[in-house]
Amino acid sequence: LRRPSEGLRQKCPLCFGGPRPNFVHTLAHVLVCIDANFAQRRRTSAEVDPALDFLDGRFLQSWAVDAMEADVEKRRKGKARTRKKGTSARVPDHVLDECEESFLAAQEKVAKATKSYYAETGLMALLCRHDRVL
Repeated sequence: LRRPSEGLRQKCPLCFGGPRPNFVHTLAHVLVCIDANFAQRRRTSAEVDPALDFLDGRFLQSWAVDAMEADVEKRRKGKARTRKKGTSARVPDHVLDECEESFLAAQEKVAKATKSYYAETGLMALLCRHDRVL
């Protein structure tokens, strides 16, 4: 592509409408914001979004999330790669356990938010450097 899509140009003309900027301190045009610890939520009362397509969407449809989850699980069941001896440092199990216990998203059995109050948790967004949702 020689220039960004029409959808991106409409969402943020400053980032995607003109010539490519010559950044000195960063190469990033887009920020990926991930709520890995489930602090961002959407209330059930706000769950009235119309059907969305990719360019104008704000929330993924449930079937799309389910399909991706199934694909990830399928790929995880593949053969484990063997490491060459001495190629990586081993972290003691107790260090890994402490890290996992401190990270809410890694605790599968812990409820991240009340399902009856929140429709969505662990939201993610793509933003340009002008904080426009892409």
